[in-house]
Amino acid sequence: VLILINAVTLGLETSPDAIAAFGPLLTAIDRAILGVFVVELAIRLVVYRTRFFRDPWRIFDLFVVGFAMIPTTGSLSVLRALRILRVLRLIS
Repeated sequence: VLILINAVTLGLETSPDAIAAFGPLLTAIDRAILGVFVVELAIRLVVYRTRFFRDPWRIFDLFVVGFAMIPTTGSLSVLRALRILRVLRLIS
């Protein structure tokens, strides 16, 4: 559910009208969901230890969430949009 909510908020962040109307709320939702993703990854790292890196989906999540933590300013800000790719997990 959080992945879908995050995908919707990322989509809304591309709309100037949505940013004008709900910018602070979208930012707060975005940061809260990113925080949940970071905590989830941390828990998985503690539980699985070295086995964490044997599952391609966990490595994928690590890279996607890692890129999402890059500040939004600068040339690498586009990489934050990779979080939308987490929706692929729902398909599998």
